[in-house]
Amino acid sequence: VSNGLVQSRFQDEAGLIASTANAAIEARVVTATRGARFVAGLPTTKRLAGEHADHPSRATIDELQSFLIFAKSSIGVDILSYADDYVENPAKHPFEHLASVLKEHGRERARIGYEGNAYFFTARNLQVLTESMPHAKFVDIDLMVNWVRTVKSANEIEVFRQAARIIENVMQVAIDAVNVGTRQCDAAALISAAQIRGTKEYGGDAPANPPSILSAENAATPHASWSDMPFRPDTATCLELSGCRLRYHCAMSRTVYLGKPPADLLRVAEATKEGYEAALATVKPGVLCQDVAASWTRTISKHGLTKPSRIGYSIGVNYPPNWADHTASLRDIDTTVMEPNMVFHLMLGMWMEGWGFELSDCFRVTESGHEVFANFPRRLFVKE
Repeated sequence: VSNGLVQSRFQDEAGLIASTANAAIEARVVTATRGARFVAGLPTTKRLAGEHADHPSRATIDELQSFLIFAKSSIGVDILSYADDYVENPAKHPFEHLASVLKEHGRERARIGYEGNAYFFTARNLQVLTESMPHAKFVDIDLMVNWVRTVKSANEIEVFRQAARIIENVMQVAIDAVNVGTRQCDAAALISAAQIRGTKEYGGDAPANPPSILSAENAATPHASWSDMPFRPDTATCLELSGCRLRYHCAMSRTVYLGKPPADLLRVAEATKEGYEAALATVKPGVLCQDVAASWTRTISKHGLTKPSRIGYSIGVNYPPNWADHTASLRDIDTTVMEPNMVFHLMLGMWMEGWGFELSDCFRVTESGHEVFANFPRRLFVKE
């Protein structure tokens, strides 16, 4: 199934290899799990991938050798294992084996790209590669695979819609669980169960990020975790959650207030919703990411509010510790041009002094505007 999601993107991958900037790169080392998933088209929790453009396809899997090297060619995927004694062994390193595979495929003197800013690519990885292949030229290609997958395929968009059905249910479970006296950890357990259970039609995955439950004073801090403290009366709780389907994430944030909301919270909630609508109204192909951020900023400034941080980012197929693509951001200095089937998490977190308010959804850029994936009320939820 996962191979079908990304197979329509393989041609774009091949095109990138042939681009002017990367034409001289003969092999690429992809260590981020999400990159391996995308390039190989296979579900995995392993974090090592070697990718070649032209070697024949074969597959060898030793069930006793649990870590894998993925290699993609135009006609298939190689799955090459390495021995267990490479794992957590200070005398051996998995990249020694990767180097031997590259040399077997005639890459001993090649220009080899590595993602220097990717998760799980360590300084030791590069050291072992360069020592094992002294005649090769290693080039930092940064997050090239991430940028390729910023524009999603039609199949990927459909999975986002499935993830949206999951988050709609998850968010309702979360809001129902936030009650005076209920422990935050008990709410988190219900949320996590709903995320993994999914819906009757679509089973869920454990998202890349655990549930963010920002309650009371913690609502002033993004990405705070839960505690074993009970929810208190006259406090706000921000919920940043996700539905995850086949590792594709549809994130959503909503805020719950237990009691009668103060005037400042109501004012911020209304301004945030207005800014949300203004930002989405700007979205269409050809618009720059900074244009969307500017619409938001102009709108909330009318209410005397500011937000110096970004208001969103590209999102997609991801694994822990993060569900963002680490490419385009909705911020005032990002000149990325929006294209159809780019997907963003519009994340409007207003973290104030001692309290906060959050409202967010995932949307895709359409041929003429935008599509918000989830259908869920966009308001402050009040329990008096």
